[in-house]
Amino acid sequence: METRVCALRGPLRTLGLVVDRDAYLTLDLALRVGEMLLANGAGAADVHHGMRLVTRSCGMSRAQPSVTFTDLTISWQPHIDEPAIVQTRHVTHREIDQDDLTRVDHVIRELVHGRIDRDEARRRMLESASAGHLRKRWAVTLGWGVMSVGVAMMLGGTPLVWLLAFVSAVLIDRATLAMSRRWIPTFYQQVVGGLIATLIAVAVALADLPVEPSRVVTAGIVMLLAGLGLVGAVQDALIGYPLTATARLLEVAVSTIGIVAGVSAGLTIGRMLGLE
Repeated sequence: METRVCALRGPLRTLGLVVDRDAYLTLDLALRVGEMLLANGAGAADVHHGMRLVTRSCGMSRAQPSVTFTDLTISWQPHIDEPAIVQTRHVTHREIDQDDLTRVDHVIRELVHGRIDRDEARRRMLESASAGHLRKRWAVTLGWGVMSVGVAMMLGGTPLVWLLAFVSAVLIDRATLAMSRRWIPTFYQQVVGGLIATLIAVAVALADLPVEPSRVVTAGIVMLLAGLGLVGAVQDALIGYPLTATARLLEVAVSTIGIVAGVSAGLTIGRMLGLE
């Protein structure tokens, strides 16, 4: 049985038609939920399911969400002889934040179980979108550094390799963050990341330190690998979203090519400096 937890706010007159304002607010909430999920790497099926749960909880069981790699669309037709209400949203900025996914999941669950109404859910979504990340950015950078140290340890590196991996991860993260804030495409961020890791290894080789440069490069670029994107692409392909799966695979391929280009550029610089 569906539970309608959305209070009607009265009609909205648009282009000569009287349209339920409540429907607009509900569809807007569903789009906000879908946008938050899609921007944080959720699969297309999960985004679609989350949007359907929102609309069903608000009594709009006939709402039809549509999810692609960059666009969200949701439509609802009150009756067969009435025009449908359609809203869309374009998702461009992507930055994985598991905390955002957790908060959205909590909002959906509480809305479905009737513990909050639509207006409270919209308020929480607006707060989540405007509050930004809960953790300081330096903490994220430190986390990347620690992860790279762990990779270096798994590769059997010495403490010097651990240190170089940590420095490499910190520099890559700060460089890519600065480029992201200037809206530089991800491909070039990957190129710069691979270049930084390789130049550190080149400097180590030129200094004749007792370190294997390959381990330094590997530990440095592991943070650039598009693991979550590949998982999402496979998930979309298996569940039945071929268009989104293809787009995700293309994004993974372009990101990987960027890493290869950055590493190749670093090795070329090393050869120019006399490194064999």
